[in-house]
Amino acid sequence: MPGLRNDQVALYLKDMYKAEREGYREIETKYDKVFKVKTGVKGAGDKVTQILGAGRLTRHLTEGQQIVFKSPVEGWPFLVKYHTFSDGIALSKEAVEDTVKLGNLIKELANTWGKQVRIEKETFGARIFNEGGNLSGDWIFNGTHAGNTDSSGDLMYDGKPLFNLTGSKRATKGVAAASGYYNSVAGLTVTPANFETLYILHTSTNNIDERGSIVQNPCDTFLCRPGADRFLAERILDTSRGMPGG
Repeated sequence: MPGLRNDQVALYLKDMYKAEREGYREIETKYDKVFKVKTGVKGAGDKVTQILGAGRLTRHLTEGQQIVFKSPVEGWPFLVKYHTFSDGIALSKEAVEDTVKLGNLIKELANTWGKQVRIEKETFGARIFNEGGNLSGDWIFNGTHAGNTDSSGDLMYDGKPLFNLTGSKRATKGVAAASGYYNSVAGLTVTPANFETLYILHTSTNNIDERGSIVQNPCDTFLCRPGADRFLAERILDTSRGMPGG
C-alpha cells in the first residue's frame, strides 16, 4: 500500500522546522571476519562435489615392488542456495505532489538501505551459529534451488547438524561414524577450562581430513556473544604466554 500523507505528517507541515531521518553510529561488521565472502555469483545456487586428495603412500618392502594405483575418490557433494533480499518504498500520488520538505529525504531514506544490507548480512551469518545445533536443522542450511534438491534438507550435507555432539558422531570418507568425530560440547560456559576442552577437541581430536589422515587444524577465531562472554574471552586470550602455537 502506498504511503499516505498521514504516515509522515512532519513532511507536509508548512513550518520552519527540519525533518530528518534517525541516525546511528556505524559499527564494524563481523561476518566478513568469520566467513570467506564470495562476490559476483550468478544463478539460483551452486553444486559442488569434493574431490579428495591423495592418500598415504605405500612403503616398498622389496625392490621392484608393484605400485598400487588408485582412482580419485569423491568426497561429499553439497548444494548452495543464493538468497535474494529486497525492500521498497511506495508513496501515493497526493503524498508526492503535496510534499513540502520531501526534497532529499527520499535520497536519504534510500541510503539507509545500505545500512540494512549490512544488518541483514550480520543476521544471516549469525543464524548459522545460532541454529547450528538445531537437531532438526534450519532453512539456512538447505541448499535446494532450481534444478537441484538438497537430499539432506535443513541439515548439513551428511544429514547432521552443524554442531554435533559425541552421541552423534559424523563420519568421514575414511573413518566410520562409530569412530568419527564431533565438534560440540553441550552446556559449556566461557571459562579457561572449557576453552581448553574445545581447543583440544578442535586441534588434536578433529585434526583429520576426509581420508582419516592427520592434518594441521589450527584455531584462528574466537566467536562469542557480546557482553560478559566477550570480556571473559579477552581475559582468556590475553595471557602472557599467548595461544598454543601462536
